[in-house]
Amino acid sequence: MMLVCLMAITASAQERKFDPAKFKADAKAFILKEVSMTPTESKAFFPVYFEMIDKKGEVFKRLGQMRKQQPKTDAEARKLITTHDQLSLRLQQIENDYHKKFLTVLPAKKVLLVMRADGKFRRQSLQKVAKNHK
Repeated sequence: MMLVCLMAITASAQERKFDPAKFKADAKAFILKEVSMTPTESKAFFPVYFEMIDKKGEVFKRLGQMRKQQPKTDAEARKLITTHDQLSLRLQQIENDYHKKFLTVLPAKKVLLVMRADGKFRRQSLQKVAKNHK
């Protein structure tokens, strides 16, 4: 579900001149509203968080490029499916790796709150994109 949401946000945002700096600023503001962090925690956390967003963004870009491809044969379609599955697994691995990094700069309870806030932010972003796309 989250993968679909993120792909939709990325695809729609690219059509409307996606601004990565605004997205990051909005995400940071939302997370800070949802999760009580000290200034020290915030200073340590957000560079790691934004690094994760950048890495995931690269994968989403590849997924978006794949979505535009129109396979002519079953072999080409099979390759796209395999690549899609590998990229989906890569997204999971990135999240897993960064959750471990988050735990080095924040207490586990706050990491869990960040994960929930991040999901909520992305869902709300998707809803805004869908509403504006009508």
